[in-house]
Amino acid sequence: MTLEICPAHELIFQGPFNINSSVTLNLANRGDAYLAFQFKTNASPNLRSTVKRGFLEPYAEENVQIILLPEQADHPYNESSQYRMTVHWTVISDISMNDIDNFWKSNASNNQDIHHIHLKCVLTNENSADSFAPGNNTKQISQATQTSPMIPKRSARLFSGWTHSFTHIRPHRSQRLTSAESPTSIESPSLQKKSRFLSRFKKTKPLSITIGHGTISVEQGDITKQKIDVIIGTLIGNTIDRKILKEAGSEANDTFASEYERNPHSLIIPTPPGHLNCHRIFFIKWDPYANGIRLYQAVADFVWNIVQNVIAHDFQSVAIPIGGEQESTDTLKIIIEAMIKSIQKQIIIRKLSIFVKIVVESDEQFIYSSLCEKILMLSNNDLSETALQSVATSELIENDQLAYVISEHTDEYQAVLTQFDEQMRYFYTQIIQIERIENKRWYLQYLAHKDEFKRRLGKDTERILYHGCDEQAANNIVAKGFSRNFAGQHGARWGYGVYFSSRAGYSDAFALPNKHGEKRMFLANILIGESALGNPSMRVPPVGFDSTTDGSHIFVIYHDAQAYATYLIVYK
Repeated sequence: MTLEICPAHELIFQGPFNINSSVTLNLANRGDAYLAFQFKTNASPNLRSTVKRGFLEPYAEENVQIILLPEQADHPYNESSQYRMTVHWTVISDISMNDIDNFWKSNASNNQDIHHIHLKCVLTNENSADSFAPGNNTKQISQATQTSPMIPKRSARLFSGWTHSFTHIRPHRSQRLTSAESPTSIESPSLQKKSRFLSRFKKTKPLSITIGHGTISVEQGDITKQKIDVIIGTLIGNTIDRKILKEAGSEANDTFASEYERNPHSLIIPTPPGHLNCHRIFFIKWDPYANGIRLYQAVADFVWNIVQNVIAHDFQSVAIPIGGEQESTDTLKIIIEAMIKSIQKQIIIRKLSIFVKIVVESDEQFIYSSLCEKILMLSNNDLSETALQSVATSELIENDQLAYVISEHTDEYQAVLTQFDEQMRYFYTQIIQIERIENKRWYLQYLAHKDEFKRRLGKDTERILYHGCDEQAANNIVAKGFSRNFAGQHGARWGYGVYFSSRAGYSDAFALPNKHGEKRMFLANILIGESALGNPSMRVPPVGFDSTTDGSHIFVIYHDAQAYATYLIVYK
């Protein structure tokens, strides 16, 4: 049984250290037994982990952020003491154990098979190649020169046949690969021909196309030099886009630091523009540690959060950075495909008049050429709203059937009926049928969201709630999921989103009968995350929150993949 960690020996923290600095540590269980782990440090409270202890299932992985808090004026970081993070781990014999705190209290002291992995902390100044490991008086000087700058080491490992790389849409880096070090890619003849055509576009002249009432533009340049309503910065775990904060100045830095301290799990942290030529900076959190379809969904969610917050604040234009010099060609293709298609989908389905600029902060021509190729393809295949929604709902469905009637003689049927009957006993006379929903695409999106919520919040916030509606709405939900496009039809007292309740009797009021007197109510899994008290003006949750509530039984969600309908109950 083995616990593998990456990085394996050192945690390299990038300065400056007046704000949080963090490193992502990947834990991987390489055996067929359950493992327990916990983190210890000799530098508390300056050094901490987002997850203090936990369990790892066989062959499972988890990414943990190791955070170095800002240094204080009276206690600056120096070389006088050695900072270290230690990972303790052991094999679990009792897999029924579900309380990690009690496990370490009751078993760890008597367990002779506890393993220890010691990680030394290395602090690196942002503006120099010098670094020091606290406790080591000899500085580690990089051998890089101005013509061959040092590129921080990164890990790429193969998991289940997929290439797992630790950053996808990268924050801006001041260092660049030299042409000799630039990764090569194998392009198809058609892409090579298209790239030769696209090479005529200069960096200062972006390529733009109109999609519906909106515009998508691509250019190579500097995200901090854009004149636009909103500039996007990436927030990956606790790692931020440092160049944007540096160029924006102290006002943006101070706002970010205070907002992050209050709401470390927020999906978005807005700051004033500072010295940048925009109205706002949005730091959007996303999860790049994914493969295949989950990576695609992570990018789609990233785009959704951007667009949702831009329109909620009445802005009309946004600039999104993309880097990726060290990504594999396959990874970049997924990111580019997901980004362009997601932007197109948001513009068409929401009928948005918005200008979206993708700023390529990389000298790698493949990224720019691929983006341009994708948007040129969009211009030749301008999909209607109906066509795009049809593609979106059928892309991963293996057959046309999305709901299955459950036999009333099964335990599954009786379990759903019992739960429904507990609250609705005196409000219905007959169960017509109970259907199990099996929308594969929707379910995969929901699972990706569920994983992200659990990693970000460190807890399970899934709730089983009710949603009543008319027959036509129910058919749309089965096919396409819960959609915010219909938000506000029955009021928006607690926010402009999709409403659910823990009280079936309340949801019954919205289950309008059809001509046969049949009503419909969904039993759904909902990710409420951190929930705030709502009000009618809210089109997105407040910073630091994922949903809104009445403080009792009503919950309002603002992302379509934040809920998954498991059963549809048809009754009178």
